[in-house]
Amino acid sequence: MNRTRECGIVRDLIPLHIDRAASESSERFIAEHLENCAECRKYLEETAGRLVIPAAAVDQAEERKSFKKFRKLINKKLIIAVVVTAAITLLLIGCIVIPSRVEIGVDPSEVDFRESDGRIAMSYSGEGDLRWRAWSIESEYGSKTLVVEFWQTLWDRYVSPIYDREEHIYYLGEADKVSVIFGIDGEVLWTNIPDSDAG
Repeated sequence: MNRTRECGIVRDLIPLHIDRAASESSERFIAEHLENCAECRKYLEETAGRLVIPAAAVDQAEERKSFKKFRKLINKKLIIAVVVTAAITLLLIGCIVIPSRVEIGVDPSEVDFRESDGRIAMSYSGEGDLRWRAWSIESEYGSKTLVVEFWQTLWDRYVSPIYDREEHIYYLGEADKVSVIFGIDGEVLWTNIPDSDAG
């Protein structure tokens, strides 16, 4: 760019420079040009002496700078808040989902079977809630034979005892229709067979 043309551009930008309204790239261009051009430096001094900047314009420029800093600070805080919120949410979900998915075996000796009102009642003497499933199998005894599996989740074992301290009784069916209850490993947990028939 030729020198005369560059001087014209800088002189057009000088009022914006004085008002602090020029863009960053324009400010750099002006500063680079003023380093090498004594005429434009003199023009800047003369113009700055003649140009009256209203106090409101100076205040607005300062307010814009302050607002930009404030906006950057808010953006950083917002990003931090979003990241922290996401981390806490994932942690809470993990604390609820994982303990309810991990299964822990239960010792069948902690489960008590008894006949109650013609039904087979089952109660658990260990810590927490008991989960179980039962299914019937064909047996030589003629009546129904059940296999029962017991387990707990981390939630059942460690969290539910905090708020639920009642003993739970579970019913497996009518006592006269079930002959034997086996554990998942084949051990006899309960029987309705008289001792003379069991041999």
